[in-house]
Amino acid sequence: MTAAIASIGAMVYETTLDGFDHTLGRVADAGYDHAELSVTASGVVVGGALSRPRMAAIEPLLARRRLAYTAHAPLALNFMDADNAALHRAVGRACVEFCAAVGARVLVVHPAWVHPARLAADWDGLLAREREALADLANVAAGHGVTLCLENMPVVTEQLAGTLDNHGCDPRSVAAQVAAVAHPHLAATLDVSHACLAAAHTGGDAAATMTALAPWVRHLHLHDSFARPPTVPRANSQEAIAFGVGDTHLPLGWGTIDWEGLLPGLPIPPGATITLEIIGLYADAPTLADSLARARRIAELMERESDGGEARDTTAAASPVPAYP
Repeated sequence: MTAAIASIGAMVYETTLDGFDHTLGRVADAGYDHAELSVTASGVVVGGALSRPRMAAIEPLLARRRLAYTAHAPLALNFMDADNAALHRAVGRACVEFCAAVGARVLVVHPAWVHPARLAADWDGLLAREREALADLANVAAGHGVTLCLENMPVVTEQLAGTLDNHGCDPRSVAAQVAAVAHPHLAATLDVSHACLAAAHTGGDAAATMTALAPWVRHLHLHDSFARPPTVPRANSQEAIAFGVGDTHLPLGWGTIDWEGLLPGLPIPPGATITLEIIGLYADAPTLADSLARARRIAELMERESDGGEARDTTAAASPVPAYP
């Protein structure tokens, strides 16, 4: 790989051992450097603790592949949930233990989804609660050589309906959270399609928000979409693909994201990793190979346009967390 991007991998979201093994093989055969493992789909965390029987079944499948690994924490992990705070922290710790067991150096985590009225009423308090939990988990991660990577979020149907909101829909807010925690084992995941979807919803500038997040990025998620908010009523995930709305997780080149225009030139420190989060519906061998070739070309452009400077200082004092637009 180039000096700018250390590894390109693919998402593995399988709930059965046979499916897990088959998809790992497909990813390895396509020439990817790593696989990103879903803690949820893998079933390795049960009741807030690592499942030893499940790990015993999965570890041999991982060991026989020539792949490195990253991991993705459960989407419901919510460090703003005071009622279940101890349980969320236990699940977070178990995810870190999973990473340590399989040699994954990156654990992707999401900012919290909460009711918009609650977020508006206690913005500062809820973001402070999230930072405290992230700092605690980063301390745990440091002991295992794992880096947490907080991901920017897309706009979702519940958000349009007014039932959920997330400060992380603004990549600048993710940047501010990471900067405020200022822990060497907390960084950011930049999801380009998410940034484009959120900008389409708010009327913002996706390139500008991604530029603000870039200095803290150690991991990227690439998958295509049409950058259209999910405004079609009653469309399920596959119907949303038919209409080209929402967070479709398409192979690269199937949507309208301007990869060559958005990624090269971003001030992302060297050594970042990329995972292609392609929906399983389209994760056949030829499509995985094509998306990998496209991702490699993007990585080459990123390296070519890189200034070759040192990694940005991610421990600098953060500006105040911006209000959600």
